[in-house]
Amino acid sequence: MEMFDEIVQAKASPKVAEKRLIEEAEKMRIAVRAFVIAERRFKKVDADPRKVSDRDTNVRWWDALEDLYVCDKALWEMFVGEVKTPSGNRQYAQFRETLLSGGKLRADA
Repeated sequence: MEMFDEIVQAKASPKVAEKRLIEEAEKMRIAVRAFVIAERRFKKVDADPRKVSDRDTNVRWWDALEDLYVCDKALWEMFVGEVKTPSGNRQYAQFRETLLSGGKLRADA
């Protein structure tokens, strides 16, 4: 009976696929946040009428536009994956519009 007196502790770890899904979801969350921040920053600089007349404001406008492009492209690539299709692009455009309008995101299952 001494054999059963030991306490055995097992650590349950998520399966590899589940872990990968969690990592991908975290990457998507970060990409969405970066995109929304870049969009807000661009809109703020774009609303400034000095963007065409003041050199410093103009440089900030171009920098904000570049940041927006980089974030938008990264999010698009994560969203559509390796196979780029017109329907995937349309779905991304709807997703992007929902993000920017502050609407609710829902999955069509």
